[in-house]
Amino acid sequence: MKKVAFLSVTLGVLGVFAAEMRLNPLFSDNMVFAAGKPMRVFGNGDGEAAVRIGEREVRAQSVNSSWVVELPWLFEVGKTYELEVVLNGRARTIHNVRIGEVWLMSGQSNMQFKLKEESGYPGNAADDADIAYFNCKRPGGSDRFGPKDGWVVATKDSVGDWSALGWLFARERRKRSAMPVGIVCCCQGASTIQAWLPDAVALESRYQVPRAEMHADHFSAKYHWNKPFGQLYATMFQTLVPYSFSGVIWYQGESNTGKGEYKIYPELLERMIDIWRSDLRDPVLNFTVVRIADFDFRADDGWRNIQKAIDSMPMRSKGIRVVSSHVLPAETNEIHPPTKSRLARALAESIGTDHL
Repeated sequence: MKKVAFLSVTLGVLGVFAAEMRLNPLFSDNMVFAAGKPMRVFGNGDGEAAVRIGEREVRAQSVNSSWVVELPWLFEVGKTYELEVVLNGRARTIHNVRIGEVWLMSGQSNMQFKLKEESGYPGNAADDADIAYFNCKRPGGSDRFGPKDGWVVATKDSVGDWSALGWLFARERRKRSAMPVGIVCCCQGASTIQAWLPDAVALESRYQVPRAEMHADHFSAKYHWNKPFGQLYATMFQTLVPYSFSGVIWYQGESNTGKGEYKIYPELLERMIDIWRSDLRDPVLNFTVVRIADFDFRADDGWRNIQKAIDSMPMRSKGIRVVSSHVLPAETNEIHPPTKSRLARALAESIGTDHL
């Protein structure tokens, strides 16, 4: 590999090697970087990191046992690269690195819902070497794929265990942009929005609602990730920081349909979006929020008011769009409507290509 003069990014003073240098699991074969966004490579441990891709090299020193190397955006969409990472002199090469769209898909059980449970499966499954999936480890159970598997390429054998919405959305985006598409799924069924916020924020006095006006999922021992607040923010979302994304798809709210929660939900979601944008170092990161589906067994004020709260989000902050869940009339008796293809198409169409 021919080397050129490299940019040195100094993040701190090199100290004693107190911890082994490690690469975040996001950086593995078949990964996708977001086109037009900073390419950040990161991990933990003490020492020096060097990253080489193409003919560019960037170095960084660790700070507080973590390190980030940021490469300028100078790469070609559709071309395949090798990424070499050298940590304290130990080299590792990441193969089949592509540039395209990368979507962070987060929320609760309707995002977690597997493709093999979807009404169109297996007819909607197909091999596609330009779609890859990274699944965060969940506290609520084991999945077939997790961080140890890195980026999993879409095959007929693998996609059944992906998020249904993740696979279907990626397929629709491929039709529209013709770019490689990476899906990062960071979701947990029965999660409240407070679980996805820093605990100090969720505990602010203005966000407290009487227990009788909160959904039961806040207090269930089965859903232990909801108490104390902030668990999923700390143990799932933070593992992705500061990766660059093309945008975020957020599908959550069912566990915040207590009769009084609509009063605080819009501001909590706005705070979450602001915090995630800040953590990901992208103040204009686009968020697409799914309006939770009509559900016959919860046609009450708590459910309807959360739907209205979600509808209000574009008026609260720039770069937020809302898409209806597009449930078939025959599926309004399901809290997990099994036809996700209509929603995936609507999400893909709503985004366009202007921000990519």
